[in-house]
Amino acid sequence: MGITAALLPRVFDMFQQDERTLERAQGGLGIGLTLAQRLIEKHGGRVAAHSEGPGLGATFTVWLPAMPARPAVPDAAARSSPAAAMRVLVVDDDRTVSDSTAKLLELEGHTVCIADSGLAALEQIPAFRPQIVLLDIGMKGMDGFETAKRLRELPGGRDLYVVAVTGYGDEKTRTQALASGCDHFVVKPVTIDMLGDLLSKAAGTAPLPASS
Repeated sequence: MGITAALLPRVFDMFQQDERTLERAQGGLGIGLTLAQRLIEKHGGRVAAHSEGPGLGATFTVWLPAMPARPAVPDAAARSSPAAAMRVLVVDDDRTVSDSTAKLLELEGHTVCIADSGLAALEQIPAFRPQIVLLDIGMKGMDGFETAKRLRELPGGRDLYVVAVTGYGDEKTRTQALASGCDHFVVKPVTIDMLGDLLSKAAGTAPLPASS
């Protein structure tokens, strides 16, 4: 379908998508290209996108080293060592979103668990003992607001670093999320750098998991 000139510089950012026609309304969520880029970079390579515009197709070119490459050197924005060992619970009723987010976080060295509902998140907390919870607000059934309240009521729940992740950026939603017990509020699209900053911040707030 091609890529517009406005989107092309941002095509590898999480949750970025071009406008879709009706028959393509159920297309991807804008995570796959980010995941592909991170995997390629882990192998010492790079990827670039090119398109002449809508309806003109797109070309993705991947460069990989012919010889084994040294591990990529973290840039200045890389997280500190405590953040590199975070235990993250991803709560989202869209499995495509949670699976892709988990893969991205695991590529960065984090331990990740997934919950597809607020109730499942509450059940997983005692065993998994996360340090940070990425909580979708617009879930079916028990929404993120109620989930956050109930997370705080669990033993040790006050020590969790809960991040509300939502597509709604209005002030009412933000205020309600923070009042429900969320420590931070982010609006999609969420980039991998934004997640890194959140995890670094949480590393200085949340308790480290007990050693086995």
